[in-house]
Amino acid sequence: RLYETLRTFSRYACAVDPQSRLLPKGPGGCHGRTDPYIYSDAEAASMMSELASLHSPDGLRARSLPTMFGLMYSAGLRPSKCTRLTLGDYDSAAGAVLVRQSKFNRGRIVPPSDTAAAAVERT
Repeated sequence: RLYETLRTFSRYACAVDPQSRLLPKGPGGCHGRTDPYIYSDAEAASMMSELASLHSPDGLRARSLPTMFGLMYSAGLRPSKCTRLTLGDYDSAAGAVLVRQSKFNRGRIVPPSDTAAAAVERT
Protein backbone atom coordinates (compact mmCIF):
# COMPACT_ATOMS: atom_id res chain seq x y z
CA ARG A 1 0.00 0.00 0.00
CA LEU A 2 2.90 2.31 0.64
CA TYR A 3 4.14 1.74 -2.91
CA GLU A 4 0.70 2.66 -4.28
CA THR A 5 0.90 5.95 -2.35
CA LEU A 6 4.39 6.64 -3.68
CA ARG A 7 3.28 5.85 -7.24
CA THR A 8 0.35 8.26 -6.92
CA PHE A 9 2.74 10.93 -5.68
CA SER A 10 5.11 10.23 -8.57
CA ARG A 11 2.24 10.88 -11.03
CA TYR A 12 1.69 14.24 -9.34
CA ALA A 13 5.40 15.00 -9.40
CA CYS A 14 5.56 14.24 -13.14
CA ALA A 15 2.74 16.68 -13.76
CA VAL A 16 4.51 19.57 -12.01
CA ASP A 17 8.14 18.69 -12.74
CA PRO A 18 9.12 17.37 -16.17
CA GLN A 19 12.35 15.90 -14.79
CA SER A 20 10.47 13.60 -12.38
CA ARG A 21 10.17 9.91 -13.15
CA LEU A 22 6.92 7.94 -13.00
CA LEU A 23 7.21 4.80 -10.90
CA PRO A 24 6.09 1.61 -12.67
CA LYS A 25 2.93 -0.20 -11.63
CA GLY A 26 3.33 -2.45 -8.64
CA PRO A 27 2.41 -6.13 -8.54
CA GLY A 28 -0.73 -5.80 -6.42
CA GLY A 29 -2.90 -3.40 -8.35
CA CYS A 30 -5.17 -0.98 -6.54
CA HIS A 31 -5.38 -2.05 -2.87
CA GLY A 32 -5.07 -5.70 -3.86
CA ARG A 33 -8.48 -5.72 -5.53
CA THR A 34 -9.20 -8.24 -8.24
CA ASP A 35 -11.40 -7.77 -11.27
CA PRO A 36 -15.03 -8.79 -10.67
CA TYR A 37 -16.22 -12.05 -12.17
CA ILE A 38 -19.05 -11.59 -14.66
CA TYR A 39 -21.30 -14.59 -15.19
CA SER A 40 -22.08 -15.68 -18.74
CA ASP A 41 -25.73 -16.17 -19.73
CA ALA A 42 -25.31 -19.96 -19.55
CA GLU A 43 -23.75 -19.75 -16.06
CA ALA A 44 -26.56 -17.46 -14.87
CA ALA A 45 -29.21 -19.85 -16.21
CA SER A 46 -27.48 -22.77 -14.49
CA MET A 47 -27.29 -20.80 -11.24
CA MET A 48 -31.01 -19.95 -11.46
CA SER A 49 -31.99 -23.61 -11.87
CA GLU A 50 -29.72 -24.68 -9.01
CA LEU A 51 -31.12 -21.99 -6.71
CA ALA A 52 -34.68 -23.02 -7.54
CA SER A 53 -33.91 -26.62 -6.56
CA LEU A 54 -32.61 -25.78 -3.06
CA HIS A 55 -34.46 -27.36 -0.16
CA SER A 56 -36.83 -24.95 1.50
CA PRO A 57 -39.15 -26.10 4.31
CA ASP A 58 -41.68 -23.34 3.64
CA GLY A 59 -40.97 -22.90 -0.09
CA LEU A 60 -40.03 -19.25 0.35
CA ARG A 61 -36.28 -19.67 -0.07
CA ALA A 62 -36.71 -21.64 -3.30
CA ARG A 63 -38.85 -18.82 -4.70
CA SER A 64 -36.91 -15.82 -3.40
CA LEU A 65 -33.30 -16.83 -4.12
CA PRO A 66 -33.68 -17.09 -7.92
CA THR A 67 -35.51 -13.74 -7.88
CA MET A 68 -32.74 -12.13 -5.84
CA PHE A 69 -30.06 -13.55 -8.12
CA GLY A 70 -31.99 -12.29 -11.15
CA LEU A 71 -32.09 -8.79 -9.67
CA MET A 72 -28.39 -8.89 -8.86
CA TYR A 73 -27.53 -10.20 -12.33
CA SER A 74 -29.76 -7.90 -14.37
CA ALA A 75 -29.58 -4.69 -12.34
CA GLY A 76 -26.05 -4.95 -10.94
CA LEU A 77 -27.12 -5.06 -7.30
CA ARG A 78 -24.79 -6.27 -4.60
CA PRO A 79 -26.08 -9.08 -2.36
CA SER A 80 -26.25 -6.78 0.69
CA LYS A 81 -28.41 -4.27 -1.22
CA CYS A 82 -30.68 -7.01 -2.48
CA THR A 83 -31.30 -8.44 0.99
CA ARG A 84 -32.32 -4.99 2.29
CA LEU A 85 -35.05 -4.51 -0.32
CA THR A 86 -38.65 -4.36 0.86
CA LEU A 87 -41.93 -4.69 -1.02
CA GLY A 88 -42.25 -0.92 -1.12
CA ASP A 89 -38.94 -0.59 -2.97
CA TYR A 90 -40.37 -2.09 -6.17
CA ASP A 91 -42.53 0.13 -8.38
CA SER A 92 -44.51 -2.18 -10.65
CA ALA A 93 -45.91 0.69 -12.74
CA ALA A 94 -42.42 1.95 -13.60
CA GLY A 95 -40.77 -1.47 -13.46
CA ALA A 96 -37.99 -0.08 -11.29
CA VAL A 97 -36.34 -0.88 -7.98
CA LEU A 98 -35.43 1.80 -5.45
CA VAL A 99 -32.09 1.02 -3.81
CA ARG A 100 -31.79 2.96 -0.57
CA GLN A 101 -28.54 4.12 1.00
CA SER A 102 -26.11 2.89 -1.60
CA LYS A 103 -22.67 4.50 -1.89
CA PHE A 104 -22.26 7.81 -0.08
CA ASN A 105 -25.71 7.39 1.55
CA ARG A 106 -27.49 8.11 -1.72
CA GLY A 107 -30.39 6.18 -3.15
CA ARG A 108 -30.79 5.22 -6.77
CA ILE A 109 -33.44 3.78 -9.04
CA VAL A 110 -32.44 0.77 -11.14
CA PRO A 111 -34.46 -0.83 -13.93
CA PRO A 112 -34.20 -4.64 -13.84
CA SER A 113 -34.57 -6.68 -17.01
CA ASP A 114 -38.05 -7.62 -18.16
CA THR A 115 -37.64 -11.21 -17.01
CA ALA A 116 -36.38 -10.13 -13.58
CA ALA A 117 -39.30 -7.70 -13.23
CA ALA A 118 -41.73 -10.48 -14.15
CA ALA A 119 -40.13 -12.75 -11.53
CA VAL A 120 -40.53 -10.04 -8.89
CA GLU A 121 -44.18 -9.66 -9.88
CA ARG A 122 -44.73 -13.44 -9.51
CA THR A 123 -42.89 -13.64 -6.19
